[in-house]
Amino acid sequence: MTNDAASGGMATRVLTTSYGELDDAMLSILTHARQHIKILSMAWDYPLLERKSFADALENYLRASRLHLCQIVLMDATSAERNAERLKRLVRLFSDQLQVHTPGRQLANIQDNFILVDGAHLVRQLHYAQPRTVAIGNDKKAVKPYELAFETLWESSHVAIHATVLGL
Repeated sequence: MTNDAASGGMATRVLTTSYGELDDAMLSILTHARQHIKILSMAWDYPLLERKSFADALENYLRASRLHLCQIVLMDATSAERNAERLKRLVRLFSDQLQVHTPGRQLANIQDNFILVDGAHLVRQLHYAQPRTVAIGNDKKAVKPYELAFETLWESSHVAIHATVLGL
Protein backbone atom coordinates (compact mmCIF):
# COMPACT_ATOMS: atom_id res chain seq x y z
CA MET A 1 0.00 0.00 0.00
CA THR A 2 1.11 3.52 -0.75
CA ASN A 3 -0.20 6.87 0.38
CA ASP A 4 -1.87 8.91 -2.35
CA ALA A 5 -2.62 12.28 -0.78
CA ALA A 6 -4.29 13.54 -3.95
CA SER A 7 -7.12 11.05 -3.58
CA GLY A 8 -7.57 11.50 0.14
CA GLY A 9 -6.61 8.08 1.43
CA MET A 10 -4.31 5.13 1.45
CA ALA A 11 -3.81 3.58 -1.99
CA THR A 12 -4.52 -0.14 -2.17
CA ARG A 13 -3.90 -2.86 -4.71
CA VAL A 14 -5.40 -6.35 -4.42
CA LEU A 15 -4.94 -9.27 -6.83
CA THR A 16 -7.66 -11.90 -7.05
CA THR A 17 -7.89 -15.18 -8.93
CA SER A 18 -11.46 -16.47 -8.63
CA TYR A 19 -14.76 -15.46 -10.19
CA GLY A 20 -16.27 -15.07 -6.70
CA GLU A 21 -13.58 -12.55 -5.77
CA LEU A 22 -14.10 -10.76 -9.10
CA ASP A 23 -17.84 -10.49 -8.40
CA ASP A 24 -17.19 -9.17 -4.89
CA ALA A 25 -14.71 -6.58 -6.19
CA MET A 26 -17.09 -5.41 -8.92
CA LEU A 27 -19.97 -4.96 -6.48
CA SER A 28 -17.73 -3.35 -3.87
CA ILE A 29 -16.32 -0.70 -6.21
CA LEU A 30 -19.81 0.61 -6.92
CA THR A 31 -20.09 1.60 -3.24
CA HIS A 32 -17.13 3.99 -3.70
CA ALA A 33 -18.84 5.92 -6.50
CA ARG A 34 -19.61 9.54 -5.69
CA GLN A 35 -19.62 11.14 -9.16
CA HIS A 36 -18.86 8.90 -12.10
CA ILE A 37 -18.75 5.23 -13.07
CA LYS A 38 -17.08 4.13 -16.31
CA ILE A 39 -17.37 0.53 -17.46
CA LEU A 40 -15.46 -1.07 -20.32
CA SER A 41 -16.52 -4.60 -21.21
CA MET A 42 -15.99 -6.92 -24.14
CA ALA A 43 -19.72 -7.69 -23.97
CA TRP A 44 -22.50 -7.60 -21.39
CA ASP A 45 -22.39 -11.38 -21.05
CA TYR A 46 -20.44 -11.78 -17.80
CA PRO A 47 -23.12 -13.22 -15.47
CA LEU A 48 -22.74 -10.67 -12.65
CA LEU A 49 -23.45 -7.71 -14.94
CA GLU A 50 -27.06 -8.80 -15.49
CA ARG A 51 -27.67 -10.09 -11.95
CA LYS A 52 -30.19 -8.32 -9.76
CA SER A 53 -27.51 -7.41 -7.18
CA PHE A 54 -25.41 -5.52 -9.75
CA ALA A 55 -28.43 -3.81 -11.33
CA ASP A 56 -29.70 -2.81 -7.87
CA ALA A 57 -26.32 -1.37 -6.88
CA LEU A 58 -26.15 0.62 -10.12
CA GLU A 59 -29.74 1.79 -9.74
CA ASN A 60 -29.15 2.89 -6.12
CA TYR A 61 -26.11 4.90 -7.25
CA LEU A 62 -28.02 6.60 -10.08
CA ARG A 63 -31.10 7.24 -7.96
CA ALA A 64 -29.05 8.86 -5.14
CA SER A 65 -28.32 11.99 -7.21
CA ARG A 66 -29.21 13.36 -10.63
CA LEU A 67 -25.54 14.35 -10.88
CA HIS A 68 -24.34 10.73 -10.74
CA LEU A 69 -23.27 9.53 -14.18
CA CYS A 70 -22.46 6.13 -15.66
CA GLN A 71 -20.86 5.53 -19.06
CA ILE A 72 -20.54 2.03 -20.47
CA VAL A 73 -18.54 1.01 -23.54
CA LEU A 74 -19.27 -2.46 -24.87
CA MET A 75 -16.83 -3.74 -27.48
CA ASP A 76 -19.62 -6.05 -28.72
CA ALA A 77 -23.08 -4.77 -27.86
CA THR A 78 -24.99 -7.62 -29.53
CA SER A 79 -25.69 -9.63 -26.37
CA ALA A 80 -26.73 -6.49 -24.46
CA GLU A 81 -29.08 -5.38 -27.24
CA ARG A 82 -30.77 -8.79 -27.23
CA ASN A 83 -30.61 -10.03 -23.65
CA ALA A 84 -29.70 -7.36 -21.09
CA GLU A 85 -33.19 -6.58 -19.79
CA ARG A 86 -31.97 -5.09 -16.50
CA LEU A 87 -29.48 -2.84 -18.27
CA LYS A 88 -32.08 -1.71 -20.82
CA ARG A 89 -34.51 -0.94 -18.00
CA LEU A 90 -31.88 1.23 -16.29
CA VAL A 91 -31.16 3.07 -19.55
CA ARG A 92 -34.87 3.84 -19.88
CA LEU A 93 -35.18 4.98 -16.24
CA PHE A 94 -31.97 7.05 -16.18
CA SER A 95 -31.57 8.12 -19.81
CA ASP A 96 -29.90 11.39 -18.79
CA GLN A 97 -27.41 9.66 -16.46
CA LEU A 98 -26.64 6.27 -18.04
CA GLN A 99 -25.32 5.81 -21.57
CA VAL A 100 -24.24 2.62 -23.31
CA HIS A 101 -21.98 2.96 -26.34
CA THR A 102 -20.05 0.73 -28.70
CA PRO A 103 -16.93 1.74 -30.66
CA GLY A 104 -17.25 2.54 -34.33
CA ARG A 105 -14.67 -0.15 -35.07
CA GLN A 106 -13.56 -3.24 -33.20
CA LEU A 107 -10.23 -2.87 -31.45
CA ALA A 108 -8.51 -6.27 -31.37
CA ASN A 109 -5.88 -5.29 -28.81
CA ILE A 110 -8.37 -4.75 -25.98
CA GLN A 111 -8.70 -7.94 -23.98
CA ASP A 112 -9.63 -6.70 -20.51
CA ASN A 113 -12.74 -5.45 -18.78
CA PHE A 114 -12.78 -2.78 -16.11
CA ILE A 115 -14.93 -0.64 -13.88
CA LEU A 116 -13.48 2.76 -13.05
CA VAL A 117 -14.96 4.94 -10.31
CA ASP A 118 -14.34 8.67 -9.81
CA GLY A 119 -10.89 8.48 -11.42
CA ALA A 120 -9.43 6.87 -8.28
CA HIS A 121 -10.75 3.30 -8.03
CA LEU A 122 -10.49 0.49 -10.56
CA VAL A 123 -11.40 -3.18 -10.86
CA ARG A 124 -9.68 -4.63 -13.91
CA GLN A 125 -10.20 -8.17 -15.18
CA LEU A 126 -6.85 -8.88 -16.81
CA HIS A 127 -8.38 -10.95 -19.62
CA TYR A 128 -12.10 -11.20 -20.34
CA ALA A 129 -12.04 -15.01 -20.32
CA GLN A 130 -10.19 -15.43 -17.00
CA PRO A 131 -11.02 -14.39 -13.42
CA ARG A 132 -7.60 -12.86 -12.63
CA THR A 133 -8.30 -9.34 -11.40
CA VAL A 134 -6.53 -6.36 -9.93
CA ALA A 135 -8.49 -3.98 -7.72
CA ILE A 136 -6.95 -0.54 -7.14
CA GLY A 137 -8.31 1.88 -4.58
CA ASN A 138 -7.51 5.54 -3.91
CA ASP A 139 -4.79 5.78 -6.54
CA LYS A 140 -5.50 8.37 -9.22
CA LYS A 141 -2.03 8.01 -10.74
CA ALA A 142 -2.40 4.25 -11.30
CA VAL A 143 -5.96 4.62 -12.62
CA LYS A 144 -5.26 7.54 -15.00
CA PRO A 145 -4.08 5.44 -18.01
CA TYR A 146 -7.34 3.45 -17.90
CA GLU A 147 -9.39 6.60 -17.68
CA LEU A 148 -7.56 8.02 -20.73
CA ALA A 149 -8.08 4.77 -22.66
CA PHE A 150 -11.78 4.82 -21.77
CA GLU A 151 -12.13 8.44 -22.88
CA THR A 152 -10.47 7.64 -26.22
CA LEU A 153 -12.92 4.77 -26.79
CA TRP A 154 -15.87 6.90 -25.69
CA GLU A 155 -15.00 9.67 -28.14
CA SER A 156 -14.93 7.21 -31.05
CA SER A 157 -18.11 5.39 -30.03
CA HIS A 158 -21.82 5.69 -30.71
CA VAL A 159 -24.97 4.83 -28.78
CA ALA A 160 -25.58 1.08 -28.56
CA ILE A 161 -28.71 0.97 -26.39
CA HIS A 162 -31.28 3.70 -26.80
CA ALA A 163 -33.63 4.88 -24.06
CA THR A 164 -36.57 4.75 -26.47
CA VAL A 165 -37.52 2.31 -29.18
CA LEU A 166 -38.38 3.74 -32.57
CA GLY A 167 -40.89 1.96 -34.70
CA LEU A 168 -44.56 1.50 -35.40
